[in-house]
Amino acid sequence: MASKIKVGDTLWYVKRRNGYNDECEVTVIKVGRKWATISTNERMDLESMSVEAPYYAGHTQCYTTKQDYANEQEAKEKWEIIRGKIEFTYSPALSLASVNKIMELLGIEHVCKCK
Repeated sequence: MASKIKVGDTLWYVKRRNGYNDECEVTVIKVGRKWATISTNERMDLESMSVEAPYYAGHTQCYTTKQDYANEQEAKEKWEIIRGKIEFTYSPALSLASVNKIMELLGIEHVCKCK
């Protein structure tokens, strides 16, 4: 990510604390090797886009765009729905093909020891 961020770029800033989010657009005002300074006068790690907090004040994260943040939130919400639908035991309603497809989508490689 570091090579993509430059002075003048606008980012979507999300500060999470006490059960609510403070969101706004910020501008990159300085870029170093590891950190960028944003218009809130905070430092942002160029790799993770996490904003440094000098004391515990929740978690602050920057995103390339507001839409990137919205996409991440939607993915997290949908993942929780998926998690809620998965049972801890095998369901006969799932065919082997379905289980294989799920494993493929999740990037799980498995060598079956049952043959």
